[in-house]
Amino acid sequence: MNLPSSEPAFVYRNRPPQEKLVDQGFRQLVVVLASLVGVVLLGILLTVLSGSREAMASFGLGFLTTSDWDPVTESYGAFTAIYGTVVTSILALLIAVPLGVGTAVFITENI
Repeated sequence: MNLPSSEPAFVYRNRPPQEKLVDQGFRQLVVVLASLVGVVLLGILLTVLSGSREAMASFGLGFLTTSDWDPVTESYGAFTAIYGTVVTSILALLIAVPLGVGTAVFITENI
């Protein structure tokens, strides 16, 4: 039987200034690196858009919604590839998420 104690489970202590400085430096580093990830993603998006400018001007948005791929008539569509990618990703998530959550629950409950 556990009896309540008048002492707290842990004691707050004043942290030395060095620890506070390290925490502030780490926080700033994380913000800089997170911003860098955003800049890199923006760069990738701009590169893809500039690289696809000619194809979009030639085929329009129909390129994304049609499934034709006929080099003879120069009729191209990316819908089949996009659909396959989305379906594959959804199937992978349907397999991975339950396994991952189940593993996490098993580890936290049994170990």
